[in-house]
Amino acid sequence: MKDNKATNGNVIQFPGSKKETAVKPQTSTTPPPVPQGKKISKKMLGTAFAIVLASFAANRYTFEKQSQSMDLASNSNSSRAIASVDRPSWHRDADWEMDLSERLASQARNPASTGVGRAATVEEKLRWGILEEKYTILFKTDAHEIDTISFQDASANPSYILNRKQFLNDYGTLLSSDFNSAQLKSVEVSGDKTVESYTLYDKDKRPKSRARFELDVHQRLLSLKVEPSQI
Repeated sequence: MKDNKATNGNVIQFPGSKKETAVKPQTSTTPPPVPQGKKISKKMLGTAFAIVLASFAANRYTFEKQSQSMDLASNSNSSRAIASVDRPSWHRDADWEMDLSERLASQARNPASTGVGRAATVEEKLRWGILEEKYTILFKTDAHEIDTISFQDASANPSYILNRKQFLNDYGTLLSSDFNSAQLKSVEVSGDKTVESYTLYDKDKRPKSRARFELDVHQRLLSLKVEPSQI
């Protein structure tokens, strides 16, 4: 036994056996490092994908808004086009002028005074307000009373006098200095013109003069003539 152990101790082993020459691999709990280039590529890919999605959403929102605006504009234009076809232009204008005149007549007109620091006179309200400086006003030679009012501006439309009785109540003192009230005397229709005559009374109910309104078919004032009263 001693000789065998000694012999075995002196034996030189050659690298012939794989089991004896194999090197045992080292074990480690740390995972091998991942190449840095792969991490950057994944991050850039995710960022690019997010940008594409955001751009797509923004473009879709803008397109939908533009489509809605175009639809609204198209519907509005279609409505206006249909309205213009259904009704003739002259009929629409006549209705519009009548409606406008009624609204203007229902409101008190307060034209700016021609002077500074004082209210407009009755004559200024008539000349610059109701008549809109489109008429020639002539006064009597012996008194500051209106003799005639005639339409002079051929490039404009006559002014509406829808309520002649109210007109006389507001401006009757310019036609007769002792004016107190007015009463309709007669109405004459000739073609597209109408003539209305009103008797003007003083405070004692005595007839003082007569006012003759000449109106067109839309009740716009063509002329006003003040004449002596005929009893």
